[in-house]
Amino acid sequence: MKPVKFMLVKLNTVQFAVLRDMFRPDTPIGVVTQLSFGADEKEKIVVVSASFRFESDEYQAPFIILETKAYFHIKPESWDSMFDAEAKILVLEKDFTRHLSVIVIGTSRGILHNRTEGTDLNHVILPLINVEEILKEDVVINIADRK
Repeated sequence: MKPVKFMLVKLNTVQFAVLRDMFRPDTPIGVVTQLSFGADEKEKIVVVSASFRFESDEYQAPFIILETKAYFHIKPESWDSMFDAEAKILVLEKDFTRHLSVIVIGTSRGILHNRTEGTDLNHVILPLINVEEILKEDVVINIADRK
């Protein structure tokens, strides 16, 4: 398969919240990570959303919530190779989705640092995430379901 030609066209911090009362400084910090994918056929855009919940006690609400979206424009020749126009299905090969995910996760790490800089929560860092453990298969997006 030929490399996908794309470019990052937009970043969005969808959600950032600090719930300081939920932070427990003497307990280990856990991070719940979710990745999701969407697409816009008309604009040939793939959207990768990464959300993170930082928890210091498994029985408490998270103390930091962060959701970031990255919008990638796919060049028409690459889009056409991944899109089944009849079935309205876009298939993103797993290595490509991993690459896009690494970009949005790294961006999220920077957003977290920036938003907590100068506060007592600046020591909270988004750890390295092995996207190979999360994304084990190609991502199939059914565009027909999207309006």
